[in-house]
Amino acid sequence: MDFQDILVRCLFHWNNHKDKLQQAQQQYKYVIVDEFQDLNALQFELLTKLCPAETANLMVVGDQNQAIYGFQGGMGYIFDEFDRVYRERVDHLYLATNYRSTPTIVNTALHFLYNKNSTTPNNHNTTTTAVPPAITTVAADGPPVTLRGTKDENAESRYVAARIAAIHKEHHTPFHQIAVLCRLRKHIPQFVAALHQLAIPTTTTTEEPKHGSRAVVLRHFDVHHYYCCYYRCRQ
Repeated sequence: MDFQDILVRCLFHWNNHKDKLQQAQQQYKYVIVDEFQDLNALQFELLTKLCPAETANLMVVGDQNQAIYGFQGGMGYIFDEFDRVYRERVDHLYLATNYRSTPTIVNTALHFLYNKNSTTPNNHNTTTTAVPPAITTVAADGPPVTLRGTKDENAESRYVAARIAAIHKEHHTPFHQIAVLCRLRKHIPQFVAALHQLAIPTTTTTEEPKHGSRAVVLRHFDVHHYYCCYYRCRQ
């Protein structure tokens, strides 16, 4: 039994045992959902069961532009569904201050998200507005965002390793303040090999943290496969 199976059984249990649903509603009177943009249909239905529109004390936090779980049923239009279900009692609070990124990074991201002439298409499952929001940052401006194309993956890993070595030498940036983000776990070894050829220490987020580690951190965003068992049960 995986996590999706547990959710399906919970929904089945609540649909067939109203007293258990009422017990859960009485126990969890205040609910907050983080990363709301990544909910799928099953999770949203569970939420509406637990938090009925008439009496819900519910807060959701999310950003439709960060919806990345469409492969497992995440609904980029989930905020529209939320407004539809809870429309009589919804208040919107926009968090317009970025505490993490430099103005350069924020403005570059807004350009790709809202520029109609951008070569990077928006996710059509989202409800991205045509006008970029007024986002401010508290960080000082940083170096420009660089887009670099290479002929293959090996050339890419060598280029990244060379850039890290140059940044470390020219700007005295400690290795542990540098990260390499990989889309898949299988891409990590080629970067590790290229970095080790230049005597650059590495560690990954899947390894046990080393005390006082001064290594470059490599992190992957592995795409796990989930079965849409919820839809099978509903049919």
